[in-house]
Amino acid sequence: GTAVHVITDEIVNLTSRSSLAASDVSFVGVPESAQEQRTSWRWSTVWGTSASMVLGALALRLIVVCLSFHAAADPARDHEQFGAEMAWTARSIALGHGFSSPFMPATGPTALVPPLFPYLLAGVFKLFGLYSKPSAIAILALDSLFSALTCIPLYLSVRKSLGPRAARWAGWGWAVHPFAIYYCAAIVWDYALSSLLFATCFLALQHLGESKPMWKWVGCGLLCGFSVLSNPAILILLRRRCVRASWLAARRNEA
Repeated sequence: GTAVHVITDEIVNLTSRSSLAASDVSFVGVPESAQEQRTSWRWSTVWGTSASMVLGALALRLIVVCLSFHAAADPARDHEQFGAEMAWTARSIALGHGFSSPFMPATGPTALVPPLFPYLLAGVFKLFGLYSKPSAIAILALDSLFSALTCIPLYLSVRKSLGPRAARWAGWGWAVHPFAIYYCAAIVWDYALSSLLFATCFLALQHLGESKPMWKWVGCGLLCGFSVLSNPAILILLRRRCVRASWLAARRNEA
């Protein structure tokens, strides 16, 4: 009788473990290979969703680029529509006069605009010509790519905080939002690049408080420092997240 009870208990335990593993509640009782397969499936779903958002967003933005690049390349008022101060500084760089002259005529060295986007635009000018239509297409397409890639950190960040459903809404919302499209596909400025860097920094800081390795903290610091070269306001917006990550790390070390 005792043996029968023991065997029955074992069967019940095994059945409970199997049903628990079959549900999506826990990995208790699941072989390591099965856990790896499920984790791999989840990540493939995440990246598949992200990729569809990026491709959809990029397609919409490139359509707008085809309709708007003529306006960006309009030579009126010394190419003011082509990036204004950003492009005037980029022109100075491309012509070999250094980081200077954000206004016309030449006004000398400047700290009016952050350096990252003007240097990027100067590279486009070098490759495709100064204020040319190919340059307009190239920089607007590049901005569109930056804007589309922003779907990835946005999706992953919201997924961590609010779950997959809210993350899909957030990612697709960014992909089709009219202003997100307009400010990258029709306006030459640092909006798209700064948005991508901000979203990436925010995602990195979300995970930083859970990280022990020093190289992750150093990497996040370098990423934030690089982002400031695009727009210094990024660091102001992230300061509370930096404090929270440090506080979480301190609590973990005390525990």
